[in-house]
Amino acid sequence: WEAVLEHAGDSPAGHEAALELATPVMRYSDIACTHASRAYVEYQQHLVADADRERRDLLDHLLAGELPTYRPLLAAAQSYGLSERAPALVASAMPVTAHPDAPHVAAEALVRAGGPTGRALVVRRRNELVVVAALRPADPAADAADVCARLQETQRRLRISGVPLAVGVGTVAAGIAELPRSYQEASAALADVGVDGGVVALPELSPFDYLALHADDTARRLLCVLGASTAL
Repeated sequence: WEAVLEHAGDSPAGHEAALELATPVMRYSDIACTHASRAYVEYQQHLVADADRERRDLLDHLLAGELPTYRPLLAAAQSYGLSERAPALVASAMPVTAHPDAPHVAAEALVRAGGPTGRALVVRRRNELVVVAALRPADPAADAADVCARLQETQRRLRISGVPLAVGVGTVAAGIAELPRSYQEASAALADVGVDGGVVALPELSPFDYLALHADDTARRLLCVLGASTAL
């Protein structure tokens, strides 16, 4: 538009020509902005889709108990602090509300929760959200407690915002090879969460509490008798 005004000059004919060009210039600007915005959104969606696919592929390898050999996936694993012998914790989460946006909202909250070493790997698989958090070898038990606290705080905030979440946490995996076992434990713990949501974290349960949680009524009565006799 500035170029049009510059070329129009000060003559009446120039001013009239500039006015006649005003509508085509504005129409061109609208079309150009629309196409540029659409191209940008499509490119961003492409990047997001690629990133989601990479995280899912990485998780498939991890839950098979192996590190990927494909360089981009291996680099992605390292960016999350995951290595062959690095301890890690696995959590399985699922929204207990049927709202269609609940999985996305919960995934964003879990990503923001992070982990002791930085980012935690969060992958959405249908309605399930799988979290893999690397722990520091120096004190994995303390880091596991930190991850459980982060998950409990995230669950609390989501419940307040109307997106209750059920979360199960497995015990610490000593390395990549133990991640499948930790995931199975997390899935089992998730099944123990009530219908209103909450967190069942195996690293925070005593063996007695775990047995009481999974045993049938007879075993529970025996445990109660055992506890009473021990107290006596």
